[in-house]
Amino acid sequence: NNRHLLIFGSSGMGKTYAIQTILCEFGKQMQNSLIVDYTNGFLPNQLEEATSNALKPQQRIVKANKIPLDPFLKQKQDVGGFFIENNSMDVAKRVTSIFNSVYNMGDQQASILIDAIYDGVEAGQMKLENLIPILESYLDDGTHKKGTVQTVISKLKPFVSEHPFANGKNENWDGIFEDKEHLCHVFQLAGVDKETSR
Repeated sequence: NNRHLLIFGSSGMGKTYAIQTILCEFGKQMQNSLIVDYTNGFLPNQLEEATSNALKPQQRIVKANKIPLDPFLKQKQDVGGFFIENNSMDVAKRVTSIFNSVYNMGDQQASILIDAIYDGVEAGQMKLENLIPILESYLDDGTHKKGTVQTVISKLKPFVSEHPFANGKNENWDGIFEDKEHLCHVFQLAGVDKETSR
């Protein structure tokens, strides 16, 4: 009933091995799993042979095979059985919150990013690669502080330049969690810098 589990310990104590053991037990129950690996601990050559045999993990190297996910998609929230669709501001705040957790933005920087994402979502053209041009349009608009806009651009440009998302595609998540051939899928972040991984 409690879906939360914390496994911690210093290097070499068996955290990854313990996780593989748990995943194998899930596999015995035909329960699919998804790993987002930012440690390289779930690369094919790092997996135990028993794990590879039992789960036949499907690897997606994100550096080469972009994530088919639209972070700017309006989600629906289940509030006690009532489904409420996010509006543009909900999307802007959600995505800004994620960037803020990685880049420690100040209030003014976060406010500018919220404006940019909101404007893009409202225009129906919000894709990650459109974020920098939207921010650049704020440099001389007289409303936003130029120096603050430049700081936001400099923080986000390396991530945006990675092009981590495959545009126009959303993963069929049911396909991942109903796959009977590969009981484990790994989104492998090998070769991606720490901030982009986060």
